[in-house]
Amino acid sequence: MSLLDKDKYWQCADEHVNEDEHDHVHGYDHERDNPPPASVNRRSFFKIMGLSTAAVAAAGCKRAPVAKIVPYLTKPEEVTPGEALWYASTCGACSAACGILLKTRDGRPIKVEGNEKHPASRGGVCAMGQASVLSLYDAARARGPLAAGKATTWAELDAAVKAGFARAAASGKSIRVVTPPVVGPTADATIAAFLAAFPTAKRVTFDALPYEEAIADAHAATHGARVVPAYNFGGAKVVVSVGADFLGTWVSPVAFTRDYAKARDPEGVRPMLRHIQIESTMSLAGANADRRYSVAPSDEIPVLAALARRVLERSDVAGKDTLLAAVAKIGPAKFDARSLDAVAKEILARRTEALVVSGSTDVRAQTLVNIINYALGTTVVSSARPLHRLAAALSFAEFLAELKAGSVGAVLLCGVNPVYAHPDGAEIAKALRGIPLVVSTNDRVDETASAAAYLAPSHHFLESWGDAATALTALSLSQPAVTPLFDTRGTWESLLAWAGRSSAYYDFMRARWEKEVFPVAADAGASFQAFWDRSVHDGVAALKEAPEAALPFRIDETQKALEGIGASPAVGGVEVALYAKVGMRDGALANNGWLQELPDPISKATWGNYAAMSPALAKKQGLAEGAGVTVSFGDRKVTLPVLIQQGTHENVVALALGYGRTRAGKVGNGVGANAFALARVDAGRVQLCRPGAAISATGAVEPLALTQTHHSQEKRALVREATARPASCRVTPRTTSRPSARTRSGAAARCTGFASTVILKDRPKTRASFSNR
Repeated sequence: MSLLDKDKYWQCADEHVNEDEHDHVHGYDHERDNPPPASVNRRSFFKIMGLSTAAVAAAGCKRAPVAKIVPYLTKPEEVTPGEALWYASTCGACSAACGILLKTRDGRPIKVEGNEKHPASRGGVCAMGQASVLSLYDAARARGPLAAGKATTWAELDAAVKAGFARAAASGKSIRVVTPPVVGPTADATIAAFLAAFPTAKRVTFDALPYEEAIADAHAATHGARVVPAYNFGGAKVVVSVGADFLGTWVSPVAFTRDYAKARDPEGVRPMLRHIQIESTMSLAGANADRRYSVAPSDEIPVLAALARRVLERSDVAGKDTLLAAVAKIGPAKFDARSLDAVAKEILARRTEALVVSGSTDVRAQTLVNIINYALGTTVVSSARPLHRLAAALSFAEFLAELKAGSVGAVLLCGVNPVYAHPDGAEIAKALRGIPLVVSTNDRVDETASAAAYLAPSHHFLESWGDAATALTALSLSQPAVTPLFDTRGTWESLLAWAGRSSAYYDFMRARWEKEVFPVAADAGASFQAFWDRSVHDGVAALKEAPEAALPFRIDETQKALEGIGASPAVGGVEVALYAKVGMRDGALANNGWLQELPDPISKATWGNYAAMSPALAKKQGLAEGAGVTVSFGDRKVTLPVLIQQGTHENVVALALGYGRTRAGKVGNGVGANAFALARVDAGRVQLCRPGAAISATGAVEPLALTQTHHSQEKRALVREATARPASCRVTPRTTSRPSARTRSGAAARCTGFASTVILKDRPKTRASFSNR
């Protein structure tokens, strides 16, 4: 028996632990399913192929059903039947607002690609952006306005809603407009116009994944501006990420991936970016890191504090002693001190070219990140030229307090779904039903819209006009690529109508661009019309470079923001880490079958979420992959199958958000479980990690829809191995197959002082990737 026959390779941890059972479950029996073929010559090969082709042709010899095509009554001038027409627009699948090019054929959008002229995404587009075209044709979308669940006309709805707002204003009760934190400059102006029409009205922001709100609130304390700063991953020489999956779901992953890929080019003109990831569960960013450390979510703040102490002690910034005193009150980190020293040494070696980021939804963690970057004097993060500027608004916690006090007379919900995406969703639904007027502009009767008296369904973003601020130096523009498929109306057009504005939203946006954007455009040209036409064509407008005014770091306010952090209390049980998957995010597009079918880039799982845990924790709990478990905090519980995931902290269970919808549509309803129910509310803020969970087995087994083992070797020797040994400094193939000419000639490799393993495919070659043994 050769050495090759003794070596084994596995595609996943489950196959390693239970090889025989894994083969039985997946039906892998190479000898049974792939018997040695009889002698196959050229004649028999074409005979088999001919029979197969004939069978397929015979099966297709049925007359297809007759489908009558309705032609254009008046064909648009720019449309040629059968030829594609492209529109530049802005993606509305998330707040990153990437530039897209939309391919249409015969007046119907069919494909989304990236817009290379967009300054942030630069031709990139994520899976959600590409799949968003399917959501345009979603049959679960509302077909028109509803009143008390019954169809009505827009005129009747407008009259009833205006009367309701007038009654609320006359009675002195408050009117609240609940929106996402980032909606676009013209949408912000529309909200301001609505608030001006009703003196008791105020804006409330709700974000199911409140990363950006935590960052903005931290910057409001440390820099005096509620912004999400611009992170220059392309200009950084070393990046330390604490729980931020900036390549997958954090803030603007497409733009960050573009920068990251360029900075990691080994053949580039500059040294490669050094990447260190500290996280509780394996992420896309963590899988690409040079060094990765596993840490529980409850230890992220102590780790950041310990890192801040090390950096502050070696810096001479203003307020150093005050900041050190504030950071010193935070308890010690359950983290290897030598590893922390090594991380601090790396970022201190680069200082101005080092960048530290955090994916925590805790404002205190983001404040510590700001302290570290301030002490480093980093130039690769800018609060003066932010990525997003968040308007001042009531927090959602303040809004909930008003609902409980009974002081709210009308609520307008614009593209948010807190009944589903808030841990107190059931209480919110009950409170909303007691409000005299509740209006939702969501695109369907979802979990929150079902608690509203009126539904004014909005367009899909591919049917709408709009804009987005990608940075202070550019504006991205959206245009409709198709006439609205249903009797819907844009959210911001509805607000203008209810505020008594007679102009359409297109006219409102165009007038604002002429007044505010055209004067500061980098290449405005002679007329606004020419500038507008070019902006619509390109999908983006460049602005003049304004002098960057540095925002001073506020020492006293930063110290106050850290108050109340002490040693982490000892909590028993397992910690739960809630995270967003690349293809699902907050679940707004859960009824999109393409996204449900998309394999997660780390777990390779599709159709639903799961309880991801480390092999050590699974062994401790006596659980196998696919075993049903209930993760609970008191009376709040979620039941999911187990997925054994390498890289997960040994005391953490990771649950993906965005599943467990009940009113998404036929595709998304009942897929997985709603993990938002397990989030905790700390001082009015929703936190996506929580210690002290109880785990109990249900006894059920639910097979996971995994694509990980699709490329299994099925007991065939597809992988070859060779070892470079320091003694000989030559690559010695560990296989009985005849080596290639280059290997026989003794291609030498320089010694690095340790043995390395070369994984070779089909034939031994000297050019292969190395992994430390």
